[in-house]
Amino acid sequence: MFRNDDICRIYSLIDSPRGAATIETDTLAAVVTEFRARFDRDPMILDWATGRDLVRELGDVPVFTPTAALETLDYLDRTIDIVALASREPARLNEATRVALAAVVNFADETGSSPVRVYGGRRAPDVTWLDNASSCLPSISIVIPCYDGVEHTRVCLETLGRVITPGLACEVIVVDDASSDGTQRYLRDAARDNEWLHVLRNDRNEGYLESVNRGAEAATGEILVFLNNDTISFTSWISALAGTFRRFPDAGVVGGKLLYPDGRVQEAGGMVFRDGSAAKFGAFDPALTAPLYNFVRDVDYCSGALLATPRALFEELGGFDAAYAPGYYEDTDYCFRVRAQGRRVLYQPASAIVHVEGGTAGLDVNIGMKRYQVLNHERFVARWREVLALLPERPPEPFDSLDLFELSTRRSAPAEQQ
Repeated sequence: MFRNDDICRIYSLIDSPRGAATIETDTLAAVVTEFRARFDRDPMILDWATGRDLVRELGDVPVFTPTAALETLDYLDRTIDIVALASREPARLNEATRVALAAVVNFADETGSSPVRVYGGRRAPDVTWLDNASSCLPSISIVIPCYDGVEHTRVCLETLGRVITPGLACEVIVVDDASSDGTQRYLRDAARDNEWLHVLRNDRNEGYLESVNRGAEAATGEILVFLNNDTISFTSWISALAGTFRRFPDAGVVGGKLLYPDGRVQEAGGMVFRDGSAAKFGAFDPALTAPLYNFVRDVDYCSGALLATPRALFEELGGFDAAYAPGYYEDTDYCFRVRAQGRRVLYQPASAIVHVEGGTAGLDVNIGMKRYQVLNHERFVARWREVLALLPERPPEPFDSLDLFELSTRRSAPAEQQ
C-alpha cells in the first residue's frame, strides 16, 4: 500500500539523497556524465571566476580559465562545451549562454528567481542545458504503464520532467490501464502541459504485459525504455542508459541501478538460478559507492522496472511474450531470448533511479497481480529447462553480494550454452 510517508521519503531523497556522490544529482560531475553520454567525449569546461577548484573537483576533465577577470568572454558563439560561473548578473549570464555549446553551470548564491538547492550544507549549482545542445544519442521512447496509484504516477512524471533536458530526443508514453482513481484526469492535464508526454488509455484493464506492449507499438524512438510508474528520476539516467548501446553495439538489453526510497541498493542487475528463481544483486546494501555495484557488466536479466532495448529488436522478438500475461517473468524471459540471439544483457550503474518496490502490485505473492509471479515462474522453468540446468544452484539465504558475484563469474552465460 502506498502511504503518505512514502511520498515524504521520496521527496526527501530528491532534495537530499544518500550516496549523492554516486548518483551525482544536480552537480557539475552530473553535467560531465550527461555530456559524455550525449557526445561520447569529454567536455571542455571554462571556469569563469567561480571561486572553486574545478580542476581538483573534476580530475582529468579539461578545465581552463580566462587570463584576466573579464566582463565579457573573448570566444566565438558556441565554442566552449560547458561554461561555469558564479553570477546572477544578466549580462554575464547572457555572455555565458552565448559562448556555451551544451550547458551553463551557475554556482552563485540564491539571489534570483531560480532556487539553488542545498545538499548537506553545500550549494549545488544551477544547470541549464541549451536548446542547441544536440546529441548523438539515439532517440528514446519511455513506456510507463499505470493502473490507479495516481500519486505514484505524479511523482514519476514530475521527476522525469526534470531530467528530460533540451537536446534529448525523448518521448514518454503512459498507458493508463483503465484506472478508476484520479489517474485519467491527472494524465489529461499533464499531457496538456508537457509536449513530450503522450497518453494511451485501455478501455478495460488488460494487465501490465499488454499495456507495455501497446505502448511499445505506439513508440517512435530507436530505443525503448520500460519504466515503472512507482519510480523517481535522477539527473542523467536517460542519457547513461541510451549511451550504453552506442558504447556496446552488441547490447540487446541495458538496465540500471534501482534504489530503495531510503537510499539502499534494491537491484544492481539480476541473477537466475537452476530452479528458475531469481535474486536482485546487491539488495538492501547501503553501500552505493561499493565498486561491486559501479561498473558495467553482463547480467542474467534486468528488471522491467527499468529496462532498455532497441525497438527494432523488441519488434523482431515479438515484444514481451503474451504467455506471461498479465505480468511477471516477461522481463526475464525477454532477456533470455535476447541472449539467445547473440546479444548481451548489461547493467549500467550510471543510470540510477528510485523504485518503490511493490508500490503498484504489492508484495504478497498469494493475492492480486503478484500471484502471477508464482504461476509464471512455472512457465519460465518449463520453457528454459535445458538452459537453467547449466546455471548454479540457489545458495542459502541471506545472500552475500560477493558470493553471488563469484557465482556469476564461474559459469557461462545461458545464451552461450543454448
